[in-house]
Amino acid sequence: MEVPERLPEAIAQAPSGCLLVDSLGTWVANCLERADQDWEEFSVQLLKNLQISPNQLILVAEETGWGVVPPYPSGRQFRDRLGELTQQIGAIADEVYLAIAGRAVNLAALGQPLQDLG
Repeated sequence: MEVPERLPEAIAQAPSGCLLVDSLGTWVANCLERADQDWEEFSVQLLKNLQISPNQLILVAEETGWGVVPPYPSGRQFRDRLGELTQQIGAIADEVYLAIAGRAVNLAALGQPLQDLG
C-alpha cells in the first residue's frame, strides 16, 4: 500500500500479519506542511496505533542526526520531526536496530535510553 499521509489509519485498518513501513522519513516528508500542533496530534495517533496493533510491525527510518545541520528551515524541521519520532517509537518498540555498513546493531543490548543517564 502507498499511504503518503494516512499511515496511522493504515496501521489501524491493516489486515492481520506483518507490516513493513519503509520508510518513516518519507512519511514525515509528506507531512512537513502540517502545522506543529497538527503534526503533534498526527504523530501521537501513530504512536497509539502502533501500540495497539495486533500485527508484527517493522519500521524503517533514516538516521538524520549524524550529518550537517540543514541550512534551511524545512530541512531542520524534517530532521527534528523524524528524530523525535524515531526516539518515541524506539521507547515503545520491542527491538531497535541500527543498520550500518551491512551490519545490524542491537541498540537495546548496547545502550540505554537517554533519560536513564540522568
